[in-house]
Amino acid sequence: MTFQARITRCAIGAAMALSMLGSIPSTANAAPVTIEFGGVLGFVSNGLGNLFTAGIGTGTNFTGQFSYDTSTASTSGTATIPGYQTIEFNIAFDGGATISSTGNPVASVENNVGGRDRFIANIGPSQPTYNGILPYDLLRISLHLSDTTESVFSNNSLPDTLVLSDFNSVFLSYEGIMAGSSARDSFIVGLTSLNEVAVSVPAALPLFLSGLVGLGIVARHRKKQISG
Repeated sequence: MTFQARITRCAIGAAMALSMLGSIPSTANAAPVTIEFGGVLGFVSNGLGNLFTAGIGTGTNFTGQFSYDTSTASTSGTATIPGYQTIEFNIAFDGGATISSTGNPVASVENNVGGRDRFIANIGPSQPTYNGILPYDLLRISLHLSDTTESVFSNNSLPDTLVLSDFNSVFLSYEGIMAGSSARDSFIVGLTSLNEVAVSVPAALPLFLSGLVGLGIVARHRKKQISG
């Protein structure tokens, strides 16, 4: 390939990459955060039997994920509450059973309230989408992260990341209820993992960078020609 052909190829690559990057929605006004979590169930109360029917009990592994946007906040009544907003919340159990949020799950931060910092993400009371689990009339699922040293948060805004080791109390609670019955399906379990999901690099970025490198080589070559 001639040098002139390489110049043309680099220029085309850079132009294509710029075009592709320009078509990606801007995230300047958004700050999405996605957190994955997991654990192993201990004691499970199967008063209604919905979890038992789905093969969920002591020793069952579970994983979950929730997402929120730190740049926005929802409202409650007439007051805007910092760090309180609708999120996406999903949980999956070994064996294939899943629960996905379709109601109004929320995430919130409590900074130095009652002698602790706390982050809460929850479903409920709502009616999510079930797969492999018999539906309840009402379901509450809450993830609680608590720090009694009050050193995790400096305000009530939703955090850009969450680290398991920053909290001294971390648990997931589950309560399934049927109308007219005093029985419950429930469990409270500690988490063994809590990780932020890395934001993927746009597919156009490598092409864009290679184009910039190529154009840099071209500029240097031209400079040598002029100085020579």
